[in-house]
Amino acid sequence: DDDHFAPLDYIQGAGMLNTVGAYEQLVAGIQKPGIVSNTGWDLNQVNNQDGNSQIYEITIDEPADKYITATLSWNRHYESCFPFEALPEKDSDMRLEIWAHDLVNPDNTYLLDYSDSAIDNVEHIYVPADPNCTKYEIVLSINNTNNQDKVIQRYGVAWNVSDKQDTDNKYWYDLNADGSIDDADIDLLMDNINSSKDPEEYVIGDINLDGSIDISDLTALLEKFGSLKDPDLLVQN
Repeated sequence: DDDHFAPLDYIQGAGMLNTVGAYEQLVAGIQKPGIVSNTGWDLNQVNNQDGNSQIYEITIDEPADKYITATLSWNRHYESCFPFEALPEKDSDMRLEIWAHDLVNPDNTYLLDYSDSAIDNVEHIYVPADPNCTKYEIVLSINNTNNQDKVIQRYGVAWNVSDKQDTDNKYWYDLNADGSIDDADIDLLMDNINSSKDPEEYVIGDINLDGSIDISDLTALLEKFGSLKDPDLLVQN
């Protein structure tokens, strides 16, 4: 499910590479902490002293039905000579947060979402914007609670604001990507609803984007399955 401790979550998941989106993200250009555009990226560094953090401020003029995506990554440390043994004592644990500013009272802020996994060097957030908030802060910090020494960590971060996923597209329901919406997709969803897989493992099927794979997703799939008229996309027994 969508939680704060798994680097990637059901609510966005993975799929085919969006090359146009990747290109647009790249050409948005590097932007330093402070006021930034709604799409961008940065290569920078942060330290763990005195509550130090890096903050990127974005404004969403019409936040209804908008989603904020932010991804943070950083390097683990290894010896410089073969066999390049890991140096976990030098590793950092970073935290990614998104804060929202109230539209009526901009001084009133609250934590919209955060990602703080201890198992990876990636943090990722995909969260709907608050319709009542137009200003947001993407905040990066080091979360090494046991390390009292000064730590400087280089990182890469990227963010964007996008429209809500179009779940009316019939291919959204083609869970096994075989070009048809049929019993095989229903079987796949049923297996994933009843899955005993590790919660950290990616499982497809969050059709209604509520962060869980459950009976409501099955209902949505059955409704789409029954309403399709295109014989190329509907296989009936």
